[in-house]
Amino acid sequence: MAQTKVWIGNISYETTQELLREKFIQFGPLRDLVVMMDKETGKSRGFAFATYREPDHAQAAVAGMNGFRL
Repeated sequence: MAQTKVWIGNISYETTQELLREKFIQFGPLRDLVVMMDKETGKSRGFAFATYREPDHAQAAVAGMNGFRL
């Protein structure tokens, strides 16, 4: 089974879920997008996950966003 979940690493602590959604939805419909938050501070942990409906969309996101600074 092909992968539909994309790890988004090394993002700025100020990057919002809304900004990530804007950037990653251009590769296809998202099932979910989650910025991982620190439970104690409520701040971003510097990474997120985007889950696509189709593996081709996930692959396109990896190819399209690789090296892009957020």
